[in-house]
Amino acid sequence: MSSRCIQIYSVCAGWIDGCIAEGNMKYYFNYSYLHDFLSDLMTALLAVHGEWAADERKECFYAVLEPGKDFWRLSLDNGILEIKISQKYINTDGDEISEEVCFRFDDKLFLNDFIAEMKALLKKYGLLGYKTEWEYEFPLSLLLKLADISDGNNRLKLSDVLSEENMGLDSVMSDFSAEVEILNELFIK
Repeated sequence: MSSRCIQIYSVCAGWIDGCIAEGNMKYYFNYSYLHDFLSDLMTALLAVHGEWAADERKECFYAVLEPGKDFWRLSLDNGILEIKISQKYINTDGDEISEEVCFRFDDKLFLNDFIAEMKALLKKYGLLGYKTEWEYEFPLSLLLKLADISDGNNRLKLSDVLSEENMGLDSVMSDFSAEVEILNELFIK
């Protein structure tokens, strides 16, 4: 298997197995469907790139590894993406154990590796297979926005829908033709 910053080894029966690695330091994870790990990770990546509402604090999230949980915190500073993972669990003696690992990646490298890994994941499982094994839909719209950020085009922007065009309700929309274009670039070309 190729050496990427993040790898997903399997998605099966509500579990997602993978590894995040920087040089010789590796952190293996085995998360349950109780939290939507890939969606949360993609949202956190968008948040640190300023592409998610800052007041939602989505740069942090939990991932459940039963009986413990990991707390992920992402930050981005001067092109360096920092990912801190804090693990808490109760050992067999009943003691609460806390451990933390911290990875620092070149942001562009991590995004490229992450997108390549998500493409490989979709090619392996497909959208329906992923949904069947994981319980949640694959966060395709979030992947498209990350790919758009990564290639520097920033074609996917939200715009307002006029309330009179939406039964009097304010809303936002994205450009579906730009989304299809990015989807084609990722999987067709």
